[in-house]
Order: sequence, then C-alpha cells, then structure tokens
Amino acid sequence: DNDVKQKPLSKKPEGCKDVYIGGLSSSITQEDVRDLFKDCGEIEEVILSMDNETVRCKGFGHIRFKETESTDKAVEIRGTFFMGRFIKVDYSASKKKKGKNSSSAKGGGKSKSKTDKGA
Repeated sequence: DNDVKQKPLSKKPEGCKDVYIGGLSSSITQEDVRDLFKDCGEIEEVILSMDNETVRCKGFGHIRFKETESTDKAVEIRGTFFMGRFIKVDYSASKKKKGKNSSSAKGGGKSKSKTDKGA
C-alpha cells in the first residue's frame, strides 16, 4: 500500500457497476480517466463533476462499467499516484435503484456534471 490515508473500502452493493473516483487533478479529462481504468473492463460512462465557472474538474466523479467484475479491478487502483495526486476509488451504489426507497435521491445544488457516453 501507500502512505496516503484511504477510507476503508465500502461493501460492494449487489450487481454494482459504478465506482466513485476522488482526489483527482483539476486538469484531468474523461480521456485520462478512461486511459487509467482501461484494463479494468469496458467503460460505459465517465462522469466528472465540473466547476461551472472554471470548467475544471472539482476533483471527483464516477465511472460506470459494463460488467460488475470490472469494479473489483477498479478499486485495486485506489491509492495510485496519477497526475500529481493519490486517487481514491470506491464502490458506488447505482443511482438507478429499484425498490421502496427509489425516490429518496440525494443531491441538489447548482453544479453540473459533464457526461461522456462512449469514445
């Protein structure tokens, strides 16, 4: 491992295909993320949280993979030194949950995310 403090890895949700990525450089692009995670499996979508004024990454985002097994490979990258920062990677519950509590979505705020579906 490395000397950077990492939160303990979350329990993987059943069928999880999404990972949270944090500690990112403000100059990172979706192409950089795709390149770093390309060996984990087929990526369906990269979403970086962008600052509306500077149009730079706020330092975090999400990756959706085609297969759930890809997330296991992705979390192994956590703590990697990339573009001058130690990155964080963790399992993320899909926002498209089914069930009783599906309407309890958290969020709001005025930030917008830049989405990339395919390359």
